[in-house]
Amino acid sequence: MEHPRRALVKAISYRLFGSLSTVAVVYIVSGRWDWAGITGLADMIVKVIGYYVHERVWARISYGRVQTPEYHI
Repeated sequence: MEHPRRALVKAISYRLFGSLSTVAVVYIVSGRWDWAGITGLADMIVKVIGYYVHERVWARISYGRVQTPEYHI
């Protein structure tokens, strides 16, 4: 099982890249840095929370996991 902090750090780093692309698109379309920044910040906050919840739910689901023995001979 993955530690909750690891899932949170993964979510933040993933969303940082995604939100930067959102900022770029909004700026290109609107030409306004203020709109781009606010949209990028909102995008990051909402999606980090969503990704974190998604990761925590999947951490509890055993579907597709392969059990490995604790030791090998």
